[in-house]
Amino acid sequence: ELLAEIDSLNRQFALSNGTDAAKIRPAAYGAPVLIFIANDKTYDLSQVDCGLLGANMILSAQSMGLGTCCLGGIVRFMNSPQAEGLLKKLELPENYNLLYAIALGYPDESPKAKPRNFDKIKYIE
Repeated sequence: ELLAEIDSLNRQFALSNGTDAAKIRPAAYGAPVLIFIANDKTYDLSQVDCGLLGANMILSAQSMGLGTCCLGGIVRFMNSPQAEGLLKKLELPENYNLLYAIALGYPDESPKAKPRNFDKIKYIE
């Protein structure tokens, strides 16, 4: 129910900001699970910890055959006045700030890895 409510309000938010209706996708791209990551504003390295947490969750999910998508744009919507009620439903502690989200589910495709540009890597010996 919460994912459906997030999708509905996300659509309204996008339309109110002039997004073409044909270009609006579900907030979690149809994934059945959406994980929200929030950082502790009172701890100066909390954002780093949150990044490490998310990376480990994504790698763990991949090892179990699950697909993920790191979502930053959803935070813009979730922190908007229109989504205040939704944000409260997440029951974040007062001193926490919604940082990003991770969509989680079984992938319906298996794209090949993008080619790497090794000219952008600098080796230091």
